[in-house]
Amino acid sequence: MGKESNTANQIDDYFRAMNEGSLSEKQTYCKLFAELTSMHKTVSRKDIIRGLVEKLETEKDVRVADIYRNMLEMMHPPTIE
Repeated sequence: MGKESNTANQIDDYFRAMNEGSLSEKQTYCKLFAELTSMHKTVSRKDIIRGLVEKLETEKDVRVADIYRNMLEMMHPPTIE
């Protein structure tokens, strides 16, 4: 439960930091989250990442694919070596 709560907080912080021009990203995320919640009782970080990867693999619109890519980066930041 702690990981899910932390993920939700990270997502909330991300959207609060967005500017008005990022409405399509918010809408895209909300649509994905609605799809995931219709399939699962609770949605984990892993579910969101899996959903983003599935969407990214099938998306033909480059602009929407970029949104999925940005959201995936937000969910899984690069590791520091």
